[in-house]
Amino acid sequence: MDNHFDQIDDYDAEIPEHMRNYFAKRKTGFILKELRKKFGRKSVAVLDAGCGTGWHCKILSEKRYNVFGVDLSKNQIARAKKNSPLGSFTVGSVLSLPFNDNTFDVSYIINTVHHLTSLKEQKNAISR
Repeated sequence: MDNHFDQIDDYDAEIPEHMRNYFAKRKTGFILKELRKKFGRKSVAVLDAGCGTGWHCKILSEKRYNVFGVDLSKNQIARAKKNSPLGSFTVGSVLSLPFNDNTFDVSYIINTVHHLTSLKEQKNAISR
């Protein structure tokens, strides 16, 4: 499968840094609130399915969550490792995650489902 995200030289440059930070903090704010509500301050394993360049992972890992990111694009994963050095990252598909069942306490998917090619794939991704 051709991954057009591997063709983009600097994906982060597409959105100005101040806007990228604003949206990342806003989106992860909801996730952090729910994590604290469910787990308190306990460290939990969190999966960012379709992590892109790792900005959401960075925020969560800085809050001491054990964050793993998976993305289909090897270039996005390379950038995620630089942007979020506290996270763990691997290349893989949200349609066939490269992890054993029950590896994570929580998973989330942001800005990914709309890139899938069919409703069937979208349903498959969020049911994992």
